[in-house]
Amino acid sequence: MYLPSARPHLPVSAAGVRFSAVSGHGWHAARRGLGSNLYALGVPEKVIQQILRHANVSTTATYYIKTVPSQVTDAMEKLEQALPESLSGNEVATREMNATASSAIN
Repeated sequence: MYLPSARPHLPVSAAGVRFSAVSGHGWHAARRGLGSNLYALGVPEKVIQQILRHANVSTTATYYIKTVPSQVTDAMEKLEQALPESLSGNEVATREMNATASSAIN
């Protein structure tokens, strides 16, 4: 459960947890992971912004929410399934363009 600090000006720390800043596993990496995982779970960007305590939602969306390649592939497959058959028939338009181009050359 997330509970905002009563003293937001103080740095956040965890007892017994040590991160290596050199290897890229610091608090910001943990925050990016949190933002990305919440987004993957369907949490709205505005809510993630509030959890991460950013002043602007664009900071959250740009730097703290990363998509996984499988998410991109899944999204494109959903779009393809949602399109009407007439819009997904690019091969018909390509054949027509090729026929027009070849008759112009001959």
